[in-house]
Amino acid sequence: MDYFRLLNLKKEPFSNSPDPELFYPSRYHVECLQRLEMAIRLRRGLNVVLGEVGTGKTTLCRRLIQQISTATGSDAIELHLVLDPSFSSSYEFLLAISGYFGIITEGSAMTEWQLKEEIKNYLFAKGVQEGKTVLLLIDEGQKLPDFCLEILREFLNYETNDCKLLQIVILAQREFKLKMKERENFTDRINLCYELVPLGFMETCRMVDYRISQSSEAGSSRRLFTRPALYALYWATGGYPRSLNMLCHQVILGMIIQNRTKAGWSLVRACAARLTPERRRPVVLRHVLVAIMTVLVVLYAVLTYYESRVTGLSAKKKGPLQSRAMTMVTAQKKSPPPVLGAVSLEKGQTLSQVFSIICASRDQYLFRQFTGANPGITNIQIVRAGEPVLIPAVAVKKENITGKVWVQVARTKTLQEACDFFRSYSHSTPEVVVFPFWNQREGTVFSVLLKKPFPDREAARIAMDKLSSPMFKDVKVIDTWDLDTVFYRNI
Repeated sequence: MDYFRLLNLKKEPFSNSPDPELFYPSRYHVECLQRLEMAIRLRRGLNVVLGEVGTGKTTLCRRLIQQISTATGSDAIELHLVLDPSFSSSYEFLLAISGYFGIITEGSAMTEWQLKEEIKNYLFAKGVQEGKTVLLLIDEGQKLPDFCLEILREFLNYETNDCKLLQIVILAQREFKLKMKERENFTDRINLCYELVPLGFMETCRMVDYRISQSSEAGSSRRLFTRPALYALYWATGGYPRSLNMLCHQVILGMIIQNRTKAGWSLVRACAARLTPERRRPVVLRHVLVAIMTVLVVLYAVLTYYESRVTGLSAKKKGPLQSRAMTMVTAQKKSPPPVLGAVSLEKGQTLSQVFSIICASRDQYLFRQFTGANPGITNIQIVRAGEPVLIPAVAVKKENITGKVWVQVARTKTLQEACDFFRSYSHSTPEVVVFPFWNQREGTVFSVLLKKPFPDREAARIAMDKLSSPMFKDVKVIDTWDLDTVFYRNI
């Protein structure tokens, strides 16, 4: 029985197959698609998409295929899809790639070197002589053995002065990160590494409405879930698209069996309990717990601050709050810090001026966070010289930082050192910014960067060569970051 027709639906809205027509364009999925297609058409080489099970990697893969398959003429892309990359040997992998490319190997006992030469010649013929783009799309990339990664790395050496001859997109689960960390020579060649995340509550609601709308007869779309039911869907699935589709399918079946026209909270919860006894909880719950822990840590720092003032904090030396804040920051190597540290005010300097040095933003929310971390300062216009000021760690979106090329001129491990550098340099050119970030490998780092990013590494190198100030140290170009990097509000 086609149950969906009983609800005026023209097709099943929550199929467990990756139908690209029902692909919900969430903010992250659309951004990932756009970045991938741009990288492929610019022939940038290797691109990786990571995500937990059920975050929509396969559906995104089908949507990408659908988008690039519409191109014709010089924009046409020759696509080869690998669904199961669990090869047993490098020779087997090379034979498979040769087969995808239509290279005849039957009846000849080619060596691995000969197979690589045939593949190289094929890519040069397609990419240089015919001007075509050849794309190798690998799903379930976490199954790729190490020898396959080495061969893919060698394929990336096939290039002209302008571009890579083979475009590679790997879609993998998050455990692929371990392989990437173990093979730096492979990771160093990645042009784009994008990590998909579960949907938030509002996006979950929009996805449900979108799939129902796309599956409904013209002019007959209607809401099948109450607001409480949508909350229950999100709570039960954690915003994972695959889990959401499976649960919605079961709920609609329950609606038909019980002769209902709309699903409520109780029906969703009953179906979720039958589907599986334990479901992943929404990411928001983890965020709430982290926020609670952060508040407790900041409160502890504030209490320490009050204690230091009562016992007579010296204005000329580092006090207990500063050392405590620095201890908190340096100890946070395994998880992001709740505070960046503490800085001492110079004579005549106001809290507002310190705020502008660290953040250079007049965002009211950020300033409230800033003043809230320093409740002992009753008048922000009158702060004693040498008085320490606690700086909260307020993260920013990775999209504002990644994908750009930066030039680092200095690097410190404490906020005070970074601010001292900025103060002594603030009237010079070119302009620089104090840029805090954290990752598990290095802990909290305060990098001083040229204020404006560059379009590519070559432009950054040219700017770097012009730097002559003796203050500059640790000068280098930065265009890649650790996958777990957290960025904080900067100047």
